[in-house]
Amino acid sequence: MFRVDWIGAFLFMAGGIAVMLALNWGSTYGWNSARVIVCFVTGGFAYIIFLGFEHILERRSSLSSSVSTGNPSFWTQPMLSISIFRSLDISITQYATLVSGMVLIVMFYFVAVFMVIVAGRSASNAGVQLIYFAPGMGAGSLLQIRLIKQYRQPKYPIMLGSLVLTISLGLISMAVEKNNTGMIAGFMVMSGVGVGLSIGALAIHARFSQPAGKVAIVSALLLFSRSLGGTIGLAQCGAVLDAKVRQYVTSAVESGAIPDSAAIASSLASLGSLQNINSLPPAVQTIVRDAYRDGTRWAFISLIPWAALGFLGTLCLSNIKDSDAAPSDKEEIPVEVLEDTNISELPHHTQRSSETLRSA
Repeated sequence: MFRVDWIGAFLFMAGGIAVMLALNWGSTYGWNSARVIVCFVTGGFAYIIFLGFEHILERRSSLSSSVSTGNPSFWTQPMLSISIFRSLDISITQYATLVSGMVLIVMFYFVAVFMVIVAGRSASNAGVQLIYFAPGMGAGSLLQIRLIKQYRQPKYPIMLGSLVLTISLGLISMAVEKNNTGMIAGFMVMSGVGVGLSIGALAIHARFSQPAGKVAIVSALLLFSRSLGGTIGLAQCGAVLDAKVRQYVTSAVESGAIPDSAAIASSLASLGSLQNINSLPPAVQTIVRDAYRDGTRWAFISLIPWAALGFLGTLCLSNIKDSDAAPSDKEEIPVEVLEDTNISELPHHTQRSSETLRSA
């Protein structure tokens, strides 16, 4: 029972819930409100304590005596291996995976919101629009395989995919601003190519940059980072969308674009329901839909810094050892080994060098 890191799991979930609540409440109650500040501070402290506790667990787990002595709270394996992040390659690949998870989930959720509320599509038709992302992922995955086979390094498709992903987010935000569904579909294909180029190559690079004994930890961390990225992306973009929608409607009210006080009250109260939006007066509906268009645009813009930082990080990835590479002609073979080895048993490209060593 004590092998499960219950304390670490509780601290991590408590910190995550507090931060998510702060992001969701910020646009509603104000970012300077007491409940939002308390949630941010609580979440930050929970994560700091979590990292410290995991570090202590990892140090104690390396001591054989810690299994049978000491506080029972420390008879566990750490939920998160802190030492593995000392590797720059692991840190970069985990962050890039987190970004790909953010884009993957946000793309499906917020493009659907745009298609339903702004473009006026039905729910089924809006779902069909999301299919454009899948061919892009397939094309990116095929291109990734070709690049890895040719260059023998997964970092090159990772770099290319991160660059394409960053550019596609900016282009999608531009298409949303222009309310052009055709451009959105095309740039969704482009973003799918970016995700497809990097998502598999990241797993390969992380796997072969670490010893074989850490394969399970690395694979689990990649899955965790992708899921965490989706959660962070939804929380962040949801907060941005809500804040920008309310700001847009409030600006329209202050400018006199919505003169009727009853319409003002109904518009502010109906932002969270599609049925309520459809029941608003036509003039108010137009303003609310424009507000959602502006909010969706800023939601995608908010992802660009994450993606740009990920691209810059991928430029620092190191080369991994090619285990399938043929030995070099200049490879040195120890003389003591050659003395007990039949030359005919050696590979053809090393026979001449071995004969030279023996004659010497």
